[in-house]
Amino acid sequence: RMTLRGSFFNKLTDQNADISFLSRFYNTARSFYDKADSYDYFYSNGYRLSLNYRIADNLTLGLNFANEKQNSAFNNTDYSILHKEKSYRLNPMINDGFQRIAGTELRIDPNKYKKIDWGNGDISRFRETERPVLNLGYKYSGKDLGSGFEYKSYSGFISGQNNINGYFKLKYRFGGTILNGEVPYQSLGFLPITPSIETDGLNFKAVEYQEFLGDKAYFLNIENNFGKSIFGNFPILKAFDLLFFFNAGRTEISDANFNFSANKNIFQTQGIYSELGFGFGGILDIFRVDVAMRLNNFDTGSRYNVKLGLYNF
Repeated sequence: RMTLRGSFFNKLTDQNADISFLSRFYNTARSFYDKADSYDYFYSNGYRLSLNYRIADNLTLGLNFANEKQNSAFNNTDYSILHKEKSYRLNPMINDGFQRIAGTELRIDPNKYKKIDWGNGDISRFRETERPVLNLGYKYSGKDLGSGFEYKSYSGFISGQNNINGYFKLKYRFGGTILNGEVPYQSLGFLPITPSIETDGLNFKAVEYQEFLGDKAYFLNIENNFGKSIFGNFPILKAFDLLFFFNAGRTEISDANFNFSANKNIFQTQGIYSELGFGFGGILDIFRVDVAMRLNNFDTGSRYNVKLGLYNF
């Protein structure tokens, strides 16, 4: 019922992304080839602690504490295998300082589960129903805690999946984050994207990394799996699952936090950003390819984007 985690670190941290080993490997290999590093970084030194306790089958409470010094990261190399004449782009500056953050999380899961006790202390849980799950979060960075920044973060989202029939296997997620106070650049809200090669289909696919930031961020992600039936008469396509997705989101930033940010290259969405597209899943049983098209907000990023990912629908 209870999980305790802790980490002590002095490392280069990826900003606004939890990058998997596979994505990091792909990004590093690509950078060595054409110097096109996809991410932004900063140095962090400190520790983090978290405790999660399942109060009941439908209710989980989490407590978090972070204590870290954060500083801007600088380019230390210009190495490339082939493109020695090119230069890496400069890593953006952050608001250097010390953050001490206390937070709590609440997960409300109204689904029914079956359990298997393996007799060795491990218990497996299997979900029987398809009801939406609510996740709520609160973080506080305060000068009374010794933090260099004073702000609060409120977040929440609802997610779920419904397998209606062979044509409609729907996944969805919607929610947002609101930050109040003096928010440093590295802690601003963002729209969830798919970095490089990832397994989660519920993300924005035509939004560039760090493209839209703000102290308010709202999102809606919907994806449906039509299965293999629609292309059943096509020799090649019948082996893949046809996917359709629609994403919408909005970011806003106050004048105070824009002026406070160490990096002024910040864009908020013009109204509600939206995109739609399709994809094919089950390629070689493990991959998916998505084609996404923007419906608005054409000024900052590419209108179309193609994503390769891992398939886990």
